[in-house]
Amino acid sequence: EAKERSGNHIPGLKPGMFFNTVTKEVYGDKVKVIPIHFYKSRVRWTTKEMGSGVRCSSADAVTGIGDPGGSCAKCQFSQRTFEQTDTERKCTLGMNFPLFVLKDNEDIEISKMAIYQMKSIACDTGKQWNALNSFRNKNRFDGTYILGSRLDERDSGDSFQPTIANLGWSTPQQSAIGKLAYESVVNWLKENKLQSSEDAENGNESEVV
Repeated sequence: EAKERSGNHIPGLKPGMFFNTVTKEVYGDKVKVIPIHFYKSRVRWTTKEMGSGVRCSSADAVTGIGDPGGSCAKCQFSQRTFEQTDTERKCTLGMNFPLFVLKDNEDIEISKMAIYQMKSIACDTGKQWNALNSFRNKNRFDGTYILGSRLDERDSGDSFQPTIANLGWSTPQQSAIGKLAYESVVNWLKENKLQSSEDAENGNESEVV
């Protein structure tokens, strides 16, 4: 989408910028957000080539469907020690954050909720985000944050990776809508027989976190 010669190019979008994959709206290299919830997922691609197809996936990082399927915790392809090859790819962890993007007027609507996924290298930022939320000791939707991007240079290839920073607190109106959005996400997880990441790790019923 950021490549000008690509048929999927979005005007104004450049590497390192955030955009909406559904509406194609470009947010820029920094965006103000209100997080709602957090859950994990996993996917194992057939090969490292884009568009190669999914070999196995898990919508909650608990139970995989496909090859090999079964318990993600016990699967060799989810282990850090697994040595991937061209034919046997490692499973990729996704950290999913349902959220609201704050515009200039900072009004939010439950129908405008989006999901931002961090995976691979970006999971370090996802863990940092969860830690920042824990330090605040409030509901996720009671806080606002700045999502930014930075250039990550390494031998395996350069990429833009997300950064996260505290911004402030949600307004009472934002918190009220955030709570409704949270309940909506929890119900969706339950209806699809999925678990939030906190539930999967602790065996607890869903709570506002």
